[in-house]
Amino acid sequence: MAQGILLLVEKKLKELGYDVFTTRISLPRLPVLLIKRLLDRIDIPSSILLSVGGIDITHIDYDLALDIVSRGYYFSIYGISRNPQEYSYTISRLIHKIAEEKPIYATQISISYHHTPLETPYFPDSTSSGELGIGFSFLYPNIVKNILEETESLTYTVEKLENIFRKTINDIRHLGLGKYRFGIDYSISPWMEKSVVALIEALGYELGKPGFNYGVYLINNMIQELAKRIGYAIGYNEVMLPYAEDALLIDAGKYQKIRARDLLLYTSTCVVGPDMIVVPAEQNHLRQFLLDTYSVWRLKQKPLSARIIPVDGLPGDKIDLGKFGNVYVLSY
Repeated sequence: MAQGILLLVEKKLKELGYDVFTTRISLPRLPVLLIKRLLDRIDIPSSILLSVGGIDITHIDYDLALDIVSRGYYFSIYGISRNPQEYSYTISRLIHKIAEEKPIYATQISISYHHTPLETPYFPDSTSSGELGIGFSFLYPNIVKNILEETESLTYTVEKLENIFRKTINDIRHLGLGKYRFGIDYSISPWMEKSVVALIEALGYELGKPGFNYGVYLINNMIQELAKRIGYAIGYNEVMLPYAEDALLIDAGKYQKIRARDLLLYTSTCVVGPDMIVVPAEQNHLRQFLLDTYSVWRLKQKPLSARIIPVDGLPGDKIDLGKFGNVYVLSY
């Protein structure tokens, strides 16, 4: 049923002139035995991304993790907060072993820093409540940047974005899809040249320099104001800075202008700072980085998610990360 709904939504949105970047299905948290049975029975096109949901750290092992990611599916690991010192070691060892198979496999696994499942279109940390619904996210950093440069005002930018979102939501609500649950994650996330860093720098705050975190804070406030005004909010609704998905972040990594710890610093203000970070393979360093992320989460008390890709390389080395292209190894 979910696949049929997705294909219908995609078709109708394209007819209205919208570009559909990806379509995705998230499953609820399921017993591990059921996940294992489902893996051989799932039949969806490779164009549809699938999250099998959150799996507890005590139930995931290397064989199951590899089975999931080698099929192209995603999952998140829950439970680090119960015993951060022990479980950070367990997770670091698992992530390193998976990345040794193929680095891109590690991009399909996230570490969840929250207690309850999170419904969001953003993968891998996406778990359905179990009730059928439709969620949307939007690739719009360039739209926000253009409006900001035109209006030179965050207040006017919010007003213009509100009008755009209301029209889009009206179009979606009139697709004739039935009475399914409906939600939007208003997060601003990049995809290469559609750069969140470029958006923040348009405010006058340069990456890696004092003030950048404040720029993140300003955009975060704008997102949350939009979510408050319009409603339907699900998921994170914050700035996202996935390293290997933003062209300006990748460029900064090339010249070693940023480190993994810098992106963790931004996590104090935005939601997914430690995301898609490519680092040298070293189990204890990753373990300690996960503990640092845990500390930020405990203080922030908002959902966080981490994706770390350990590779055989030194800071500044270039690696091929498949669909993400060439990225550069960061130092911790």
